[in-house]
Amino acid sequence: MRQYEHKVLFIINVNQYALKIINQLSSINTWALDLVFCQPFDSHELKDLVMLRHQAGGMKFIMDKKYEKTLSSWEYMRLFNRFFNLSGGNPGYTINLWLAGIRKISGNTLYMEKPFGKEITFNEDLPQDEIFYILHFILHRRFSVKSLSEILQNDVVSTEKTVRILMQKGILTEKFPEVYCLNPALEIPLVKKLKSLELL
Repeated sequence: MRQYEHKVLFIINVNQYALKIINQLSSINTWALDLVFCQPFDSHELKDLVMLRHQAGGMKFIMDKKYEKTLSSWEYMRLFNRFFNLSGGNPGYTINLWLAGIRKISGNTLYMEKPFGKEITFNEDLPQDEIFYILHFILHRRFSVKSLSEILQNDVVSTEKTVRILMQKGILTEKFPEVYCLNPALEIPLVKKLKSLELL
């Protein structure tokens, strides 16, 4: 960046927690023309996002035995308020909640259920070593076992064991062959948990 910043505009996309660490190491904020923080969507924006994406697929849906065209404006409002309350306005998480509601596909019809009304919480204390791994997945997004072992300066066998445990618990998922990431449905609750522990 120092070498080419007068010729090239660099746009860096990074989550706020990773940015905090990068800035501590390199003072990257002092090089930036501006910082743009993406704000959460409101329930109307979430509805527009999900419904435009849904309609682009050419499918119809039935939710709790009601056809989409028979849902009233009030029912749509209540539905997307629930999505907003569960996702905190995060569009990616909302789409995952929408997809998780699909129970069956028949022809061009999706049979769906409304998302649960309660947000996921972690009441029990997670083991310290698992919290340490989760923190790295929040900061770096995805890892192979080998690259995670290198960052942690840990042996591959013990790293693989902890990754397997986190997968069995549903906290991690295999995004690509042998490349792991946080379960998208749990990412926001995990961030909240680590914030409550003052680790983020």
